[in-house]
Amino acid sequence: MKSSQRVTRIEYQKRLDVLMALCARGLPSSQLIKIACQEWGVSQRQAKRYLRKAREQQSMLGTQPVEERYSQLLLRLNYIYQQAIQLKDLELARRTAVDLAQLLRQQRKELLHDSSFSSPSRLVEADELEALVQSLAIDGETEPE
Repeated sequence: MKSSQRVTRIEYQKRLDVLMALCARGLPSSQLIKIACQEWGVSQRQAKRYLRKAREQQSMLGTQPVEERYSQLLLRLNYIYQQAIQLKDLELARRTAVDLAQLLRQQRKELLHDSSFSSPSRLVEADELEALVQSLAIDGETEPE
């Protein structure tokens, strides 16, 4: 029998974020439900609820203005990066910094093509993050195998 212990709001949102990321990769619903059941020890019914809520949040992202959507994504990645640094998990920090740089490049591309965006010169350059990725790879005690 499954435990009836509730997860925190933060853990709940993390689970939704994982499912949103997997949805974005194009995985079928059946596989997403199976992953949720295995990873979090939840029933199929609960996994379906998680998936439904993740898809709702994902669809809401599409209706937001571009700046707000990127702002939320950047905040999430920044949080993950900070947690990785606190835990001294340099590999996770490096991967997150790579994701941040990629997101910033995508943001630049989309916002430069959006005529309603008034000041493209305010965009953050990804060079700083790429330099950070390199420094994390150099500063790490060991390279990942």
